[in-house]
Amino acid sequence: MSMLLGLMCLSCELMADRITINQPAVNQTYAPGSDMLIDYAVHFEGMAKLGSASVAILLPNYTVITFLPEGDWMDDETDTRGAKLTWPIPEDLEPNDYVVHVAGPSTYMCSANNNGQAPFTQCHTFLTTNQTFTIAR
Repeated sequence: MSMLLGLMCLSCELMADRITINQPAVNQTYAPGSDMLIDYAVHFEGMAKLGSASVAILLPNYTVITFLPEGDWMDDETDTRGAKLTWPIPEDLEPNDYVVHVAGPSTYMCSANNNGQAPFTQCHTFLTTNQTFTIAR
């Protein structure tokens, strides 16, 4: 029933799974050569379901520093799933502000004619979240 109501709402904002970054903490400071725990959770909160996620380290202007390998994925019987991984911060990484960027594709049901009515099809969107941190010597 809630899916049908969401499909009929043409001017509503799409409710989607929500990604939260637990670690690093906002504006946390690290030294080059140290390890950073990256811990994020995906909360089931809407019609758009996250299919997978990847993690990247960016500059504030969204220049990619590195993509990180797949973390240890957790998917328990609750409404939360997520991953943890450790990033060894390179010794030569310049002092600066950086961004942990978690993103992934998701799908949801939508009107094929963009009018909120049948026929329905799968539409695609991209879910993202960011958390800033600082590298200081």
